[in-house]
Amino acid sequence: MDEELRSHVQHRADDLVEHSGLSRAEAERRARIELGSHEKVKEECREALATYFLETFLQDIDFGVRMLRKSPRFSAAFAGVALFLSLLGLYALLAYWVKQRTAEIGMRMALGAQRSHVLRMVIRQGLLLAGAGIIVGSAVSLALTRLLRGLLFDVAPNDPETLLVVTLLLIVVALAASLIPAWRATRIDPMAALRHE
Repeated sequence: MDEELRSHVQHRADDLVEHSGLSRAEAERRARIELGSHEKVKEECREALATYFLETFLQDIDFGVRMLRKSPRFSAAFAGVALFLSLLGLYALLAYWVKQRTAEIGMRMALGAQRSHVLRMVIRQGLLLAGAGIIVGSAVSLALTRLLRGLLFDVAPNDPETLLVVTLLLIVVALAASLIPAWRATRIDPMAALRHE
């Protein structure tokens, strides 16, 4: 930064010597006063970068909203990715839950719990998590209807049919995400689980 500022001072001093007839020393002194100190220049550069970043960020958000409004395919792809991420997140959470409770599940099975009971227990846990998310998400979406109005295509923001379809779709996704961890939980060998602990 010092080298760059020095070159600007030299350039401005050359201009002052050439156009105003000042001595070299006086021209350099005035150029330093005009351009300011190193810290002032650094601060101005930082402010310019921060403003540029904020403007670019807002332009990116504006572009994203325009794309959502213009292209239903883009919106569908975005919704599909969001649905896949919710499936993946719920699956990971349930797989972790089953892993943490391996000893408990093994103990239940050693004491006579049926595989169907273990299957129902894990699926119920997945549906409870999904249900909590659906309730909170529905409440938030209904509360933010004014903001959502501009992003929707041929659908009212609080359309009961759409909310019902989305709720049913999320329940199906929660069931799908619960099946693999539930199936793995039924395959736990009670003796191996007890020995592991």
